[in-house]
Amino acid sequence: MDHYFTKVEEKFFKESNLKSLNTYTPYIVVENFPNLGLLTALRFLEWVSENPEGVISLPTGKTPEYFIVWTVYLLENWDNKKGNKIRERYGLGKLKKPSLKNLKFVQMDEFYPISAKQHNSFCNYVSNFYIKGFSLKSENSLLINSNAIPLAEEKHYSEVFPDYNVDLTLRYRSARNPEEVLRQKSIFLSNIVF
Repeated sequence: MDHYFTKVEEKFFKESNLKSLNTYTPYIVVENFPNLGLLTALRFLEWVSENPEGVISLPTGKTPEYFIVWTVYLLENWDNKKGNKIRERYGLGKLKKPSLKNLKFVQMDEFYPISAKQHNSFCNYVSNFYIKGFSLKSENSLLINSNAIPLAEEKHYSEVFPDYNVDLTLRYRSARNPEEVLRQKSIFLSNIVF
């Protein structure tokens, strides 16, 4: 094989029935989203076994749904017949169960302003599915909590942006009234990136 694949990737590549790759960037074809989730979960656990204190940043929303389900399933069934059968099939039969507890997690993005407790907040998602779901240490996590972002005059985002609309033109234009002055100071103080 011309391209380097890990054990997991090689097994999935062989199952795809592709004979060769004709691109500079290797790729693997799977039949459906659940299989893509299984591939990413196995590859993630393979990586964690080699990088037990590594830094991770994982997606949110519908995209990682099967990745999360498969990762939890594999960790819970690592040493039983069901888990062992999957691990054997994809080249991880002899791999010791990886521990995720020393990984460092970095949240990628967030809606703003939004409460970290709101159900559609990425911070809430990460806390539930990754920190709790994968048993990561919260102290090893860098999360984006809108309530913790400092704003001008130590005000809450609901006071600075009462309509929950952040006018980014304030980054390069003059404020027209006292409310915009407060918003502009807050934008520059917090280094909010959109």
